Amino acid sequence: MIWGAVGATSTVVPPPSPRDPVTVAIVREGVHLGLLLPCGGGFVEYGVGDWSWDALGNDRWYDLPATVLWPTQATLGRRVHRQPDLAALRAAEPDSEFTGVVVERADVEHLRRQLESAFAAGVADEVRGWPAGTEYVPCGAGCWRSYSLLADCADACAAWLEQLGCSVSWVPVRVDLIATPS
Repeated sequence: MIWGAVGATSTVVPPPSPRDPVTVAIVREGVHLGLLLPCGGGFVEYGVGDWSWDALGNDRWYDLPATVLWPTQATLGRRVHRQPDLAALRAAEPDSEFTGVVVERADVEHLRRQLESAFAAGVADEVRGWPAGTEYVPCGAGCWRSYSLLADCADACAAWLEQLGCSVSWVPVRVDLIATPS
C-alpha cells in the first residue's frame, strides 16, 4: 500500500469496562476510514474527506496533490446502514473491513448528536455521492478542520474514538487505525 510509505498506523485501546457497553466500528474502504455508530437497529457511518474530491467527484489523478498536500475544504460524509449487526454488515459489504470497538453508550449518543448537528449546519449544500447512499456537507465551524495529509479521515476517526473514551496512539502522519481487543 502506497500510504504505508508516507504514514503510520495508530493503535486504538478501548475504554476499560464500560458500564453500558455498545459496539461501534471502524470501517475501512480502500484508503478511507469511517466510524460506524449504532442507531435505531442499524448503523450510521460518518467520515471526513476533501469536499472537492469526495463530495464533488473531482478525483482525477491530477486533483490528488491539491487534496493531500495543502489544507482544503473538508467534508463530513454520512451513510445509513440498515443491517442490524456487524456480521450482517460484513456480509452486505464484503469489500469493506469492519473492526468493532466496545465503548460507553452515553458517549456514543453524545458523539452522534454532535455529528448530526454538524451535518445539519451544512445541509443547505448537501450532495450525494459514492459510495451509494452517502450524503456530504461542507464542514463548517465545529465540524472538522481543513482536510490534508496531516488532517485526514484517519485523524477524524481517531479524534472521535478519543471522544468515546478510547486511547489512540500518536503518529505524525496517520493513515490507519488498528484496535486492540475489547
